Amino acid sequence: MEIHKKIKYALLLVALIIGISGFSLADSEDGNITYTAKYKDAISYDVTISGLGAPEENYRYYALICQEKDVTTSDFMATLGKSFSIEYDETTKKWYGNTSGALDGVKGYDVFERTGQYYGYIARKKSGASLKYEMLDGPTEVATPELPPIGERISYNFLTNSTHYRIAVNALDTMLHNGVQRTMNFYIGEVTDEQLLQNLKDNGTAAYDELLEYAKQNRTNLQVGSFQDTKTCIVDYDILKDFEIEPGKHYLMWSVLDDEDGTYVEVEDIEIYTATRLKDGRITFTDFEYTPPQQGNTNNVANSNQINQNTTNNDPTVANKQIPKAGFSVLGIIAIIMAIGAVVVFYIKNKEYKQVK
Repeated sequence: MEIHKKIKYALLLVALIIGISGFSLADSEDGNITYTAKYKDAISYDVTISGLGAPEENYRYYALICQEKDVTTSDFMATLGKSFSIEYDETTKKWYGNTSGALDGVKGYDVFERTGQYYGYIARKKSGASLKYEMLDGPTEVATPELPPIGERISYNFLTNSTHYRIAVNALDTMLHNGVQRTMNFYIGEVTDEQLLQNLKDNGTAAYDELLEYAKQNRTNLQVGSFQDTKTCIVDYDILKDFEIEPGKHYLMWSVLDDEDGTYVEVEDIEIYTATRLKDGRITFTDFEYTPPQQGNTNNVANSNQINQNTTNNDPTVANKQIPKAGFSVLGIIAIIMAIGAVVVFYIKNKEYKQVK
């Protein structure tokens, strides 16, 4: 009887160990699936998926990121235009893909441009088989990735041979792909802080956070404008014609892609330019160039001498009476001695003359 109890307990222990082992394996390979999206370029995002486990042979795997929360296996094919293929890495045990791999690029370009929650889905189908998909995961929440760094979000190309301007919203290229018209607000103002200009010259976009802070602190002094995109990235009028800009001066351009009452993600960016007069008389923005003010010119030396002189005259420890120069004193003494000598000689000669007479 005791032997049977021991066997029973041993079997229970083995079952418990197997269960724990099985749970651990499932948790590491097929447990909670997570999605991590990271900005790559334009509206292209790299996506990393963890917890899905290794692939089975003869299957191809796809991921889908959207705001719909009710995507099912039956309608996965209908949303295939937004899905992209994912590949498994044996070393990291993770899956990788890029949203630009969507079969229908136009439909895929709304990824992460709207506010609100996004969800990830994963499906697979056998290679060479009919379009029959098997859903493996979803909906799983996906965090909206960070925007690219300041200075890499919105770019303007001020064409020198026309009044057309090419604008690219690198972070969310809605103008070109989705045809969604959004308002671009922009602020223009002169940058007069010499230290900031030097930092921009030395560090480029690494100093743009400081430039953006400068713009926000001086917001009331900035000139304001706006336009609505044309769905083609081309603005066919001179957006600078109404702004007071002078050649040779440096101007910031702070742009804010409007969120349209909270519908879309707001995108702001900033750039620094040098104003240049073209041959046709127009003044436009060109690449930023900065030459620090020259130090030590003759005017500065003269001013410095004048300051020193004024300072000396106001110093109570300095006598106000001018002290004669050493050279002048010696010449005066010599002149006096010669005069005395002349008088003595004249006196002697005059006395001798009277005696002779």
